[in-house]
Amino acid sequence: MTQATIEKPVSASEPAAKADERKKRPLWKSLAEFVLVFLLCLLLMEPVLTFAGVVNDENLDVDKQVGWAPMPNRAYTYRKEGFSNTRINSFGMVDFERNLQKPAGTFRIAVMGDSLTEGQQVAQDKTYCAVLEKLLNGDKGGKFKKYEVLNFGVSGYNLGQEYLRMKTLALRFHPDLVIIASRVGGLLWMGPDPKLGFFNARPVFGVMPDGTLVEDHNIQNHWLKSGEGKRMQNTRWLRYHSRTWGIISKSASQFAVFKSYLQNQINEFAVSLKNLNRQNTATTAATAEIPVVASNLPLTTAPSSEVLNSALLYLGRVADGILRESKKECDKAGCDLMLAYLPFKQENRDPAEAKIFAESAKNNSLKFIDLNPPIDALQKDSKIPFYFTAHYSVEGNKQIARQLHQFLKRSGY
Repeated sequence: MTQATIEKPVSASEPAAKADERKKRPLWKSLAEFVLVFLLCLLLMEPVLTFAGVVNDENLDVDKQVGWAPMPNRAYTYRKEGFSNTRINSFGMVDFERNLQKPAGTFRIAVMGDSLTEGQQVAQDKTYCAVLEKLLNGDKGGKFKKYEVLNFGVSGYNLGQEYLRMKTLALRFHPDLVIIASRVGGLLWMGPDPKLGFFNARPVFGVMPDGTLVEDHNIQNHWLKSGEGKRMQNTRWLRYHSRTWGIISKSASQFAVFKSYLQNQINEFAVSLKNLNRQNTATTAATAEIPVVASNLPLTTAPSSEVLNSALLYLGRVADGILRESKKECDKAGCDLMLAYLPFKQENRDPAEAKIFAESAKNNSLKFIDLNPPIDALQKDSKIPFYFTAHYSVEGNKQIARQLHQFLKRSGY
């Protein structure tokens, strides 16, 4: 039998028939296949990302009372400055697991603060709170059998949020002493900034002419009702459990930030054009010498020292009101309250702010320590840097703990 008789002759119309068959295929089948393949890829990505140990830095949850708070029982990795593998305890604290009930013979210290106190940049046992606890427990002949230093610091918190976290969480642990640790620039950090996105979703504090403290949630509620706010609230389970969603979430968040930035640039450009048009149409012979008034300045112009000083004075009154209310809460709970002004690089400081904090502590009968002068002196003689870019290194945390330890001993604790 020849090869020609074995092979089946191919009809010229067969390729066209197959093409017609593909054209008749329903669209929903193609879409279903695409969705199934896409979901399969997502499911395969999850174990790959878990094995690689990446995209697990999602750790903040929306809190309608305080603004935001760490996710309880959440393990995550911090890589932005320094490095740490951290676990948030069951109370939403970047700290070791603690009991609400205070053990007998224990002196408890609750430290309120922001990212400088939280200390994600180093291992949990290297934060200044953890080191301070070790130093206190290492003292021979101390007044108490045991000391506990509880870390209630949360990234991005301002003084008002520290007060709310103290009132709603820290005081439940029955501390003997509360330390409010304010950062350099902490006063100006209390004002709202629409460009902050999620980190603007917090209550704003102000004072009435008679000094009464006012807590306002309007800006926070406005953000919670926005598209980004709803996404954050509705995707909590995914943000908590899925690394794949972390990629999607980060992309959406970065797009929202870029969109906000682009809108601000457009607005600033429009203001600049408007100012230029006003100058060009000015009907005067001395056009070049006409001063530009403050209301005509573009939004990119830095505020004058007079404006900053005015803002500091007002926000100083707000801080004074917050500390006054904090003192009342601590008095009701039967614990002491002190204020610590945390160190930061010299180029970022304003001497007026340190003075305002010192005066406020004096007005409210609070013990006060400004850690900047002693840390400056130690850093000058040290070959090891106390800071990463903006946060404390292991050595920085150690030196702050030592200064606080000495201050507490001098204060009779």
